[in-house]
Amino acid sequence: METKKSKIALEDEISRAIMSENGCTAHFNYETTFPNKLGDKPDRKVTVLTYNNQKQTTFLLKEVVTKTDEEGLEEVLKYVKCHKEDFDSFSVIWSKKGQSGKTQKSDFYCRDIYEALSKFSFDKEKDEYVVYEVKMNARA
Repeated sequence: METKKSKIALEDEISRAIMSENGCTAHFNYETTFPNKLGDKPDRKVTVLTYNNQKQTTFLLKEVVTKTDEEGLEEVLKYVKCHKEDFDSFSVIWSKKGQSGKTQKSDFYCRDIYEALSKFSFDKEKDEYVVYEVKMNARA
């Protein structure tokens, strides 16, 4: 019989995987969504952000809507373990306004260029950033 992992154990496993891959920290947000139909049980939205200390910014890793926080974290963990095989890699070249000449490169694994831009711009004031280039990277 397979035992279900606790919320904190799942968060820890996700955090460790992210830290070992790119040195970023993981941060978890949980929200209750409103049901579509009267009588339905509300769902839970799990949002996982990464914080890159060198770039001093956060990026969306994954956002899922499931019945429980643990189910959402299981989906995020599956993404973290398989994203390099299951998704394409995209690079965003950007800078924060006011930091002239200092461009940054951030990489995202996702379905398409639109999702890469969405992950980059999640919870950011778009007026504060300049995006110079978004490109799909060749598969290794």
